[in-house]
Amino acid sequence: MAQNKKLLVVVGATGTQGSAIISYFLDHDISYEIRGLTRNISSTKSLELSSRGVEMVQADLQDVQSLKVAFKGANAIFAYTDFAGCTQTKEAKDAVALGKARSLPEAAGEVEFMQSRNIADAAIGIGPRLERLVWSTCVDPVRVSAGKFPIVHEMQYKDKILHYMRSQPGLEGKVSSIAFSVFADSLVRFPQVYGWVKTESHARATYKFKVPVASEARMEWIDMQSDAGSWTKALLTAPTEMDVAAIGESLSFNEIAAIISKKFGVEVTVETLSEEDYAKTDDTAVLRDIALLLRWVAEYGITGDDPMVLKHDQLEKRGFDVKRSSVKSCIEDMDWSSLL
Repeated sequence: MAQNKKLLVVVGATGTQGSAIISYFLDHDISYEIRGLTRNISSTKSLELSSRGVEMVQADLQDVQSLKVAFKGANAIFAYTDFAGCTQTKEAKDAVALGKARSLPEAAGEVEFMQSRNIADAAIGIGPRLERLVWSTCVDPVRVSAGKFPIVHEMQYKDKILHYMRSQPGLEGKVSSIAFSVFADSLVRFPQVYGWVKTESHARATYKFKVPVASEARMEWIDMQSDAGSWTKALLTAPTEMDVAAIGESLSFNEIAAIISKKFGVEVTVETLSEEDYAKTDDTAVLRDIALLLRWVAEYGITGDDPMVLKHDQLEKRGFDVKRSSVKSCIEDMDWSSLL
């Protein structure tokens, strides 16, 4: 490690969150050496990061020993777990098949909790050298709404994980959290989540979002690649633990449809579905959880009225410079070629 540089370890380095964090620090903050963790150090994305000077290390969130080795010497850690990936694990599927979980989202949440427990246990092993663990989280809608909103497993488990981490001896005062709003690029990466439909008639194509929220309801979005790193840096430089909501811009699906229509000269409309109709083709209950997550963001915002979570204006008053790029521009600049 270069003299006087601290070591930032990024879990899931080749994923959307991890790669955004790494890119920011490579481009804007030379005070850190970067170590990226991934299951496959030979992947194209991993090799690309290596070519930029990132130390890529093999680690598996379900193998605590691999994490202990990968975390060695870290001053700071950025960590997250992938709920969608957890729904595909053998452990989650077996739990449902054997009746140990009532649904796949619940089983995936238990896998997430196990993975995050491994992250916490490995981080504790670093000792006094570790200054900050930044956890990518969600608030629990049931807790924040005082029971008015139903369980959203992905959100509930990530909130549970944060409380677990903060309860561990050795991590006291070291765990900060960041709740990212909806990733703008998920519109093109996961079009099925937004019910994207293409209809061709008389040599003319039209497009539609079919979503379980009101078309005019404004939701919070973020350009992860542009903005995520600056929010993370704020948490790394803060003298104490903080919880923040990283929000770029609020847009409704009507507004998003209009942006796409104007940019590409196509007709895009929005249809609002009931949660039942939105999720009726999925017998795993995953789409039901997604419907509830989208409804939560549309009705309450990404973190609701949780008084402990700081927004951009509060951070700026404390002297932190966080970036809030135009989500409209992000949508215009994304590659829509596979969907149009």
